[in-house]
Amino acid sequence: MNKFYLPDLGDGIARVEILAWHIAPGDCVQADQDMVTVMTDKAVVDIPAPYTGRIKSIHGVANDTVTTGSLLVEYAVIDAPGHRV
Repeated sequence: MNKFYLPDLGDGIARVEILAWHIAPGDCVQADQDMVTVMTDKAVVDIPAPYTGRIKSIHGVANDTVTTGSLLVEYAVIDAPGHRV
């Protein structure tokens, strides 16, 4: 199982508020598909999936504040070339 952590969004942003999840456990996602929308102190940002795979769990709910480096998603990666889930 792979883990995806809130990336550094730049500009010294240390925390964000989760606005909405676009995935749920059991969902299959494609690389670059939006997983979660967050709000920084400057902008609303969509965070995409880094890889194609199946979502095992998500961490946090709407209105939660999370810090850079916090665990957001656990998933099983499917990385065979041309494989679509």
